[in-house]
Amino acid sequence: MEKLNGVTISEKDLKWYRKLGEGRDAIVYSAPHKKAYKIYKNPTNKDYVGVLKMIQDNNYNIKLSHLPQGAIYSKDGAFIGSLLERVYGKQIHYVFPSLSREKQIILLKRVVAAVKELTKNYIYPCDIANTPLLPGKRSNILVDRKLNPQLIDIDGSGAEYRSEYNKYDQYDVDRALSILFADLVFDMPFEEDPERYEVDWLREKLINNGFDRDVADKISIYEADYEVIDEAIKQYSLIPKIK
Repeated sequence: MEKLNGVTISEKDLKWYRKLGEGRDAIVYSAPHKKAYKIYKNPTNKDYVGVLKMIQDNNYNIKLSHLPQGAIYSKDGAFIGSLLERVYGKQIHYVFPSLSREKQIILLKRVVAAVKELTKNYIYPCDIANTPLLPGKRSNILVDRKLNPQLIDIDGSGAEYRSEYNKYDQYDVDRALSILFADLVFDMPFEEDPERYEVDWLREKLINNGFDRDVADKISIYEADYEVIDEAIKQYSLIPKIK
């Protein structure tokens, strides 16, 4: 197997670094020089190496997000993780309710811009709707002090990397953005697989709060594309108070 750019560390090395978090697929540690080590629980998954190889080969011009920067190998040469740029911030679901409406709109537009940039390069961040409002979960979007969204989990465990446009992956991104918008605006979690009555309830809630029917229809069935999301953000900016 081709060895990718990156670093080599030992299990002993990890004991010196602070554990930043743990998810279903990996444990993330702080690392020197403003980096982070993402150590996979199942590093034999070919998606992880495949993504890092695509990043290395394509040299993506991504400015609004931090892609993985290389591979991590054990002392015996086995692939074990991804080298990341350390990102700082608080989970978007906790930050959003405390912001003024003006700042909320700025943040929403920046999230959409970051996602658009990725999908334009055929990188599909499908887990952006992950919410800490459900047990055992955390946001996959952090917000820094300058109100910039920092997307995390955009490696092989949380994003799809393609060589061309993929309508099914784009559908998953649209779905995630729809859920994220509803989560943030109403400050409550919405299930990924809602029952029919839950879809109808969200649609009526959107309409009763001043969103037009076309926007409400698309968001409630989690099919809001970029155009609909942009319109939803515009309408949200004109609604005095959400109830």
